[in-house]
Amino acid sequence: MNLAWTTDSIKFKSSGSVSSKIKGTANNIITVSGTSESTRATIRNVAEPSDNTDAATKFYVDNNSGAGNAVLTTSVEQTKSGILNLSNNEEASSTATGALRLTAGGLGVDGNGHFGGSVYATEYLTTSDVMRKKDISHIENPLSKIGMIKPAEYKLISDNSNRKIYGLLAQQLEEAGLENTVVNGSNHKSVDYNSIIGLLVGAINELKNEVEELKKSN
Repeated sequence: MNLAWTTDSIKFKSSGSVSSKIKGTANNIITVSGTSESTRATIRNVAEPSDNTDAATKFYVDNNSGAGNAVLTTSVEQTKSGILNLSNNEEASSTATGALRLTAGGLGVDGNGHFGGSVYATEYLTTSDVMRKKDISHIENPLSKIGMIKPAEYKLISDNSNRKIYGLLAQQLEEAGLENTVVNGSNHKSVDYNSIIGLLVGAINELKNEVEELKKSN
């Protein structure tokens, strides 16, 4: 391995050809590349960070296009405003795969989450503490409300597997007067299935009471 340098870079040569190169550019940017510029990694703000950076210990690693920035820092916690775009073709088939992985700790999101594919989890919990609710009352005529629901079978337009699904239609629930079970998004409607569970439990209890009354009359 031979070492060569120019006015703006250091080159590592093997058998006469350049195997890797370290190049300094303006604005405190260092580029580390392989045999070609297409296989490069860029380190920004390695010295004298500007006022726009969050901490003097922070620097950025850019991908080839420079569009996605992964933030590296020695600070325990950082607050960063903006958008982080990650582009990767690796599908997430387990907790150890995918374009974005958390190897320790958890993920806290203060806001809504939207996913264009399936969501897998070992356990799914819904906050239901009475201390976080108000205007609590019993559901009136839950059996009648359940009777207004028309389950359907359908296929998702976005699902290339053409898999048949059994479920509910948001618009039909609204037509049945159950608009409280429907959530309006920016360009589509969603069904709050947790609300449907409440109706189902109420309907079962109502049927149970009717069965007990029939037993008494006989």
